[in-house]
Amino acid sequence: MAASVLSIVGLAANIASTIITTINKNKNRREKRQQFTRSIVRQLSSQGYNAVIVAGPWRAWGYETMSEHCFEGVQYTLFAAPKDRLMIVENRGDGGYENWALCGSNWVRWGKIVKFHPHWNSQTMGTPYETRDQKDFPGWPD
Repeated sequence: MAASVLSIVGLAANIASTIITTINKNKNRREKRQQFTRSIVRQLSSQGYNAVIVAGPWRAWGYETMSEHCFEGVQYTLFAAPKDRLMIVENRGDGGYENWALCGSNWVRWGKIVKFHPHWNSQTMGTPYETRDQKDFPGWPD
């Protein structure tokens, strides 16, 4: 498992570095941050991971790895786990793509809480990839 965590951290660092160097220098700061957050989670997702990146306070459970990335003077925390694993991440700060983004499979959002499921049962879980009211969040695992 340690080798797996190290490989995800290395992969995330590589992806972040590549994205940072390719972001359009002519965009304003907010657009660059939006491009950064969306690009990094998309790249990790294409490598088989569910991913969430958050600027500011957060709460997380079930992630395999967590790494820190600074972009445009903002500190981001990136969470990743294989797509066959349960992971929950809450953004306790501001919303908007410049402050957080997510990508992966079998997820549902309750406001600023996202839960990735290892598999989906539409009869008991409803519709995947939807945003529900945060007050209806079923709770964190013990």
